[in-house]
Amino acid sequence: MKLLIIFSLTFLVLACGHMQRHTKSGYYDYADGGYIAKDHFQAKQNHQYSLAKHQVGLGNKKQLTQAEHQRVLDQIRLQKLESQLTTKRQKRLYYDNKPYMNRNQMVEFLSLETEAQRKSYLLSQQIQAPKMENYSAEITELIEGNELALGMTKDMVKQSWGEPDLIEYAGNPIYQNEKWSYKTTSPSLNGYVHENRVIIFESGRVAGWTKEK
Repeated sequence: MKLLIIFSLTFLVLACGHMQRHTKSGYYDYADGGYIAKDHFQAKQNHQYSLAKHQVGLGNKKQLTQAEHQRVLDQIRLQKLESQLTTKRQKRLYYDNKPYMNRNQMVEFLSLETEAQRKSYLLSQQIQAPKMENYSAEITELIEGNELALGMTKDMVKQSWGEPDLIEYAGNPIYQNEKWSYKTTSPSLNGYVHENRVIIFESGRVAGWTKEK
C-alpha cells in the first residue's frame, strides 16, 4: 500500500511538470519548463515601457501620439539589442560611436551580425568618433568612466555622456556659449532614479555642470 501511494505521488509530480497551462490560468509557459505569473509579466512590461518613456523625454506625458508611442517602442528595442553586446570589442565599437548616431542608426547598427558589417555601416553613414588615443590618459579615463572635467571639448562630452536632449545657445551660436540638458534614468538601491543634468559651455569648452535628482 505504501509503495502504491509513493508511486501515485511521483506520477502526479511528473504529470504536473509536463502539464500545459491554459492562457486563462494566470500563467505563461516557457521553454525551460518554468512558469511566470501573468500579472508579474505584465507588471514587468509596464515598468519597461515607463522607463523607456522617461529615457526619450516623455515620462510626464499620459497620452502619447502614435509617433511618440513608436519612439518608446524603438527605445525598448534598442535596449534589448544593447543587452546582446557581449564582448569588450563589440561594446567598444558601439559605445565609441553611439554619441554620433541617431536612434534609427543605433538600431540598424546593432541589427547587423558581424563586426565587418558594422564597420562598413559606420563608413557608409559617415559616422566617425574622434580617436581617444589623441586624448591624454586622464581625459581617456574620465570618458571611460562617464565623467566630466572643466575644459573638455564638446566631442569629449559626447563620448562621455552622449548626445544631449536639448541644446540652448547664449547669443550667436558661432561663439559656442551653450547649455546642454540631459534627462537620464539610472538604477539605485531604491529603484530607478530620474536625474536632470546640465552642462555649460563657454567658447566650446566645459565651464561647469550640475546634476539634480
